[in-house]
This record gives sequence, structure tokens and C-alpha cells, in this order.
Amino acid sequence: MGKIKLMVKKIAILCDLNISSGLGHFSRMKNLSNIFKNKNIKCFFLFNKKDKKFVNNYSKNLNLIFFSNHNQYNNLKKIIKKNNFSILIIDSYKNTFLLEKNLVIEEIFVVSIDDHLRDHFSNIVVTNRNLENNFFKKKKNQIWLSGNKYILVKKNNDKINKSKFIFNRKNLLLHAGGSSLYENIKEFTISTLKAVDRYDLEASVICTSEKAKVFIKKLLKKNNISSKIKILPFINNLSKKVSDYDLVAGPMGTTTLEAISSGVFPFS
Repeated sequence: MGKIKLMVKKIAILCDLNISSGLGHFSRMKNLSNIFKNKNIKCFFLFNKKDKKFVNNYSKNLNLIFFSNHNQYNNLKKIIKKNNFSILIIDSYKNTFLLEKNLVIEEIFVVSIDDHLRDHFSNIVVTNRNLENNFFKKKKNQIWLSGNKYILVKKNNDKINKSKFIFNRKNLLLHAGGSSLYENIKEFTISTLKAVDRYDLEASVICTSEKAKVFIKKLLKKNNISSKIKILPFINNLSKKVSDYDLVAGPMGTTTLEAISSGVFPFS
């Protein structure tokens, strides 16, 4: 690994950033790119052209390269070779393992960020999950980096106000991942909203789509929940603002990990 570090000059990062994925993948890759920047290693983000308008809203001062969705593999291969990237990091739910396999065959060094312990062809796979013994057969010369120390979130060093945390815990943030699929966690969502109403909490609900917004409003009406709840289309720089909340509720993912890192109490 030491030899690899010395050789690295430029890194390409392929991650999700669009209206359906939200900001989680981009947030942790942006944090990682800042660490590389401090080590004088340049990072370039690779995004699909069809998401360009959305991407430009969140990518100020970053190095961007857009690729065509048509024949994605060939486009990415050309970009990586033309720009002489040492490593490609993939953090995307749209990651096709055929893409990994073909790039590795082309002797492009690939690192995959994994949230669900899937089978990969990458040279290195990074996951915050704990691996079960022999849960699948690793590829030859493939390295897996696993466990809590590989949670790729920015540590919040702000001093936590313990008296506020213990005695005035009343500001809650509810989310359903980047796509705001509350229908997939319906019972959890209803229970959370009822708790907000019962204990008179302040609450904000992230709805990244009109569909999610309509779904939440219907749940509030159907369950006769009267609390004043803010519905937010998204929260820019969520990793920095999550510490403004006392409770974070939602599925396990980047937002939950950022809450833990910020000293905010999560339930999932």
C-alpha cells in the first residue's frame, strides 16, 4: 500500500449525485477528496451528463468531468486513460460489476465503496460492515477493508453541549435515505411521526421528491397527527447541519453515521 500511495497523483471518483440518490454518496466522497487534497493528490469527480444541472448546484470548486450515458464503459475507460488517473473510486448504487470487471482487466486500479456486502471485482473494497467468515469467495489478490474505522464521514469536532443533549432533546430530523422512499419504511415513519406529536417535538422531514412530500402529508392526515412538521426538499451541506438536531431518525446510512459522528442521538 505504501508503494501505491507514492505513485498516486490523480484520482477519479465516480459517485451518485442526482435528485433520486440525494447527497450521501457525494458527501462522503467530498470528505475523502479533501483528505487527498491535503496530501497533494488531485481528485476529479466523474458524473453523468444527464445530471449536470443538479450536480452544478453542489460541486463548486471541485474538478468535474461529465461522461455520456451511452456506452458508459467505453466513455469512462477513455476518460481514465486520457487523464492518466492512477485510481478510480466507485461509490454508486448504480455500480455495475461488469464495469468493475472490465476496468480491472484493462489494468485500471479500482476501489469500490460497499454498503451492502456485495460481490466485487475491484482491487480494493471498502465497507464499514463487519465481514462474516467466508461470506463469499474473494477474488485473487483482492483486498477488503472492513469495520467501523472505515466509516467515511467527516468528524465533527465541535464541542457538544451536554446539558442541551440531555435535558432539551426536542428537535428531530426524519429522513428515508437519498431517495426519500418512506413507503419502504412506512411503519417506522408512522411511529416516528406519532412520537413527534405525542411528545410535542420540533421536527423536520426531508422529502427529496414530490412523491415523498405527498406520502408524508397523507400519513399526517390519515393518522390525525397535528404537530407542526417542516417538510424540507433537501438540506444543503447536511453533514455540517446535522448537529443542529437532537435526534435523527431514518434508515442506516450516511446520514445516520454523520449523526453519530456529530454526537447526535440516532435511531434507525
